[in-house]
Amino acid sequence: MFCRLEELPANVTSKEILDKFFDVLHTAFGRDSEGHQRTKRQDRSLQVNFPEFDLYVDAVPARPHADGSTWEIPKRGEDNDWQQTNPDHLTSLTQQMNDAHDGMYVPTVKLLRQTRRALLGAAKPGGFFIEIATYQAFATGAVAGQNQAEYYASALSAVSTLVRNHVDYGLTVGDPTLLGHALITELVVPRSIPTALDMMIHSGKRGATGPLYGVRPNNTA
Repeated sequence: MFCRLEELPANVTSKEILDKFFDVLHTAFGRDSEGHQRTKRQDRSLQVNFPEFDLYVDAVPARPHADGSTWEIPKRGEDNDWQQTNPDHLTSLTQQMNDAHDGMYVPTVKLLRQTRRALLGAAKPGGFFIEIATYQAFATGAVAGQNQAEYYASALSAVSTLVRNHVDYGLTVGDPTLLGHALITELVVPRSIPTALDMMIHSGKRGATGPLYGVRPNNTA
């Protein structure tokens, strides 16, 4: 959920707005039936869990960028820094790519984000990075298939290559919504990343013939 704060004062830091979001959401949603806190603070967003629906929602605070047409969100790992973003253009690009692939793009993105979450958990790169890497893989023509399973396997292999090149060689992944901008993510990553990437690649090779632990192919929500 992209929360546009059009009148946010310029002197409000990213940490302050995230703290305020946490206070409001925690007050509103409290704890679940088992006593677990529903709202969790993340690097640049708040996540609210609804276990009774097997659902979680990310709330991302955003303020207008100086150019008047794009937005800024809290920058990962910084207390008072913001990162430019363009969610409206991303929505448009997503729809265009989905149409170009007969509705296979969006479910594939969701499956890859689930795969990342199942294999890497809280480790970086995050879900948004994987989504943009998936878009770039599709845009280069590296992803294709006759059905959802083939698209998933093809995308898994292509995105794994992009992420490995980013981790091993520092190659950037361009943000398609901001020409000339690369996605900002830490290059110092946990040792578990290469192993997890190998698992992703292996999963991609067998993706059409067997389910991946933690990923629900029949539920791409």
